[in-house]
Amino acid sequence: MEALYLLCSILSTSLTSLALSLLLPFRLLLHPRSSAAASGAPPVSLYQGTVWHERRSPVHHSFRYSVRYALIDLDRASHAPPDHLSADQCRSVAQTNGSV
Repeated sequence: MEALYLLCSILSTSLTSLALSLLLPFRLLLHPRSSAAASGAPPVSLYQGTVWHERRSPVHHSFRYSVRYALIDLDRASHAPPDHLSADQCRSVAQTNGSV
């Protein structure tokens, strides 16, 4: 019975992912992304939240903890500290040409 549940879960996740992937180009056409610089967003954003996890089997266990994240737009930051990667170095490591 558990194998059937697992199979249905995999099938459901695959179909949902496929549907959302097919709809993504239409979403981008209707709502093109604006760059952070054009929107006037600050180069540094702070986020705070809670991570929560619960496992029910084989032994019930749960935990939660507070988290804080800093999102730094390296292209718009005033300067990178000497012991940190620059925006160009991050692009090279990530093998991308987009914003970092």
